[in-house]
Formats: sequence, structure tokens, C-alpha cells
Amino acid sequence: MTTIAPGRRVIALVSWGAYTDQLAVDATHVLPIPDGMDDLTAAGFPVSYATAHVSLLHRGGLQPGETVVITGGTGNVGEAALQIAQAVGARVIAVDRSGTLTPAAADHVLPPEGLADAVRSLTGQRGADLVLDLVGGDLTRELIAALAWEGRLVTTGFASGAIPAVSLLDVLVGNIAIIGTRTSPAMPAATSPSPCGR
Repeated sequence: MTTIAPGRRVIALVSWGAYTDQLAVDATHVLPIPDGMDDLTAAGFPVSYATAHVSLLHRGGLQPGETVVITGGTGNVGEAALQIAQAVGARVIAVDRSGTLTPAAADHVLPPEGLADAVRSLTGQRGADLVLDLVGGDLTRELIAALAWEGRLVTTGFASGAIPAVSLLDVLVGNIAIIGTRTSPAMPAATSPSPCGR
């Protein structure tokens, strides 16, 4: 590794945990820890932010100005996704079942009940360009109904504990893409998140 000075604190995405003092990892999966970031925050950063980054940008293709719906915003990956989507310049709609997200978490915070109608109302009946589904279960059908023509649904987990049943007819009729994301150290370096200094 030649881009990071010896002795600099670093983080990496590794397989099967890293509970050790020293560890050898592929240099493409190592990022310097920003000076203002404490070790506790740095320890959780690779999984939550890498997963959100790869899901939204690499797999989901999120662009500035697009509308994105994000579920699971009170969890680590969901919170990271909300921050990344805002930094990209997307219009962010968070789905909050618990009622604990603050209005600052997204441009709009909605309950899961009646979600598709609410998203369509906010988008002039167009629907969302992208959905990041971290929850799965029955909510996924509502998320598909909230998508615009040629919308993209990225699935990254099943926090509800239920793997959704999806109607391929709905996918076909809406020309929708369903995309899976599995973030792991095996992913090519080109998809790894670059440090953004935030």
C-alpha cells in the first residue's frame, strides 16, 4: 500500500469480523480514518456506509434530483443511506414505522400505511425513481407500487424477518428493475466507496 502513510489509522471491510490487533487485508478495501472520527464510529463505518453506498450508487444508480424511498432509516445502514442520498442531492423519502425519525432525516418522512399513494402524491403521480428496501416482508409490494415507470428497487436485507413474495406481473407492467445487493470484501475495488471526508 503506497497511498496511506504508515501509522495512519485505517478501516477496512473484511470477512468474518476483525476482532484482533492486526489483520492483513486487500489494500483496495482499506480507507484512512478521518482525523475527526473516533474509533467507535470508525468500527461501524465499513459495513453500514459501504452497504448503503454500494446499494444506492453502484447498484441503484442514484443521481442528483432523483426521488428515492428508503426503508429502515432508524438502523445503521438506513441512517447511512439517508445521509448518502441527501449528499448526492436526491429527493429523499424515508419510511418510518416507529415514528422516531426526525423531519431532518429526509425531505419527507412517511408511515408505511398508504405509502404508495403518499409517494405518488408527493411526485405528481410519477412515483419514485429508486427504492432502497432494507425491510422486506409485506412492505415490498407497497414499495413496488410506489415506483415510477422504469423505477429501480434495490433489496439489501429483510429486517422484518420475512422474505417478500413479489408479483412478476407488477414488475413487468411497470418495467421495473429489482436489484440485489450483497456487500462483501469480495466485491471489486471499483465498487468500494471512496472517502468523502464526512
